[in-house]
Amino acid sequence: MADQDSRSGKTYTTPEIIDFVDRTHVPHDAALARAFSVPEGIPSIQVGPSDGKTIHLLIKLAGTKRIVEVGTLVGYSAITMARAMPDDGHVWTIEYEPTHAEVARANIAAAGLAHKITVIVGAGVDMLPTLVSHGPFDLVFIDADKGNYDRYGAWAVEHLRTGGLVIGDNAYLFGHLCDDTAEARAMRAFHEHVAGDAPDRDQALVGPSVNVHVPRATCTVPVGSAANRAGADPGSLHRIAGRRDALQPATKRPRSVRWHVSTSTIVDFSLPTMRPPLFSPRSPSWRREPVAWRPSRMCR
Repeated sequence: MADQDSRSGKTYTTPEIIDFVDRTHVPHDAALARAFSVPEGIPSIQVGPSDGKTIHLLIKLAGTKRIVEVGTLVGYSAITMARAMPDDGHVWTIEYEPTHAEVARANIAAAGLAHKITVIVGAGVDMLPTLVSHGPFDLVFIDADKGNYDRYGAWAVEHLRTGGLVIGDNAYLFGHLCDDTAEARAMRAFHEHVAGDAPDRDQALVGPSVNVHVPRATCTVPVGSAANRAGADPGSLHRIAGRRDALQPATKRPRSVRWHVSTSTIVDFSLPTMRPPLFSPRSPSWRREPVAWRPSRMCR
């Protein structure tokens, strides 16, 4: 899975590799290309194509129908998630900046998904309580102000269904996770709260480090800034946490799904017609290319 260099922090990602795998595994159609190309004056801080595809696959595997997103930007991730759900699924996405929300609504409408995505304008800490009546939720995706990740994570865990997932963007805080700052303390609290010690919760890091727990799998993959997507040291990560029966295959699904993670792992899921536990030794079959992962470091 790794070598000593990658365990000490070296990354083998380059702009050329990222460009190739994105074009090969997750090409954009017109709607995604529009949402990914943010207008001038709006930061290009949306998730990368491979990261969006990873979330897309997790949604399908978990049979997700109700999603809350904190941090819409211009709608790229919301569109990606909504496409992974059946017609009766819904995404409630919260955006603090009204200008960003206006662009997101236009992108979502252009993608033909206005009926599946509700854009809510306001601060995440204020808007999340207004969504409680729609829960419990299958997935909460957090990609917003880092100083409130601890509060977002606590809300997410409280309002997840059994088998639900919490996905946190930039969970290494761009390499500053262990700093003595308010944002770093909030992010560490998010890690600790989502990891927890409850017997019905498991979590793992997949990306810079790998630690998958059975039968519920959770993972962390590099995402975030343009610098990360261009091959810089992947300090921004997804952290995914679920409950005991998470990631059971959806009722309707293709026979096989290829999942590309941006650190150059390719996992080929051969999904049988029946529904055995997803991560049992017998199902699905895994074919994995050699991959170098960057290990996480302890903060204490």
